[in-house]
Order: sequence, then structure tokens, then C-alpha cells
Amino acid sequence: MISETTFSKKFTSFWNEILPNSKNYIRLINGGLIEALYEPFEAAERKQNTALVNVLSFDILRALCNKNVLIGEVSSPNFFNGDLFAALLDQGLNYLSKFSYGKDCNLPLSNREKEQIRQLFQMMYNRYVAGNSSIEVDPSFDGCGFINMSVSVHSKALYSN
Repeated sequence: MISETTFSKKFTSFWNEILPNSKNYIRLINGGLIEALYEPFEAAERKQNTALVNVLSFDILRALCNKNVLIGEVSSPNFFNGDLFAALLDQGLNYLSKFSYGKDCNLPLSNREKEQIRQLFQMMYNRYVAGNSSIEVDPSFDGCGFINMSVSVHSKALYSN
């Protein structure tokens, strides 16, 4: 004799034969339970820059958490013309060059892309950082045995100077 748990988990061919549309039905039910927290962005004008926009917004959050920039500086209209943003842009391009989609970025960034960077940053800031002063973006994990210590090389390169 087998348990009901084993029967429900292990005998998938039986369930697929009895209920052939069960996966679609479950997707419909689960899809209705999703609560959208943020409105989706408009379609990107240059899809090849989407990864760069995402990386830059997170790198700005990382810089804020590491106290390399203040929230007022990021909100300034001149932030995207400053030295820190130029360094973050170079770092982001270098990071993305390791992947196939990072080689086709079109520069300079458009005003719309810069605004998306600012919006993504603001969403992450409001959700994870605002009101919480103890956020550590790139924590260090000590290794054990043959595993070396893990640290983010991506962030150390920019801030080690």
C-alpha cells in the first residue's frame, strides 16, 4: 500500500492521463492570484541596452549602500553627467562584456533609459533600503575547507581605488 502523498507526487503519468489540462488550469488559477506591485515599463526603445539599464540601477543602489553616494546626489538632474556615473557605466559595460548581450550596447544612453535607471533604482531603494540602515549588498562569506572566501569581484573593482 502507498500513501496519498506518494500517489500524488510519483504517479504523474496517471494524473496527466486523467486530467490532461490540469497544468493549464493551475496556471490560470495562479495567474489570477498575482498582485502587481509595480506598473510595467514601456517597451525599451533599444532592447540591447536593457541589461545595461538593469545593471546600472543596481550598481547605483550598491554605491548608495556602500556610502559612496548620497540619495540626494542620485536624485540630482546632474547625477548622470558626474564622475561616479561615468565610473559605474564603465564598470557596467566591462561586466556585461563577459556575456553575449553585453557587447551590443548603444551609447550614449538616452534620456528615457536614464529615467528608467532612476525609476528602477528608486523602486529598489524604497523596497529594500529606505528606513533600513543595515543593508549590505555584497556580504563576505568565509569559506570552509577547500572553498575559498566568496566576495563580489564586480563591486570590489570600482571601490578599491
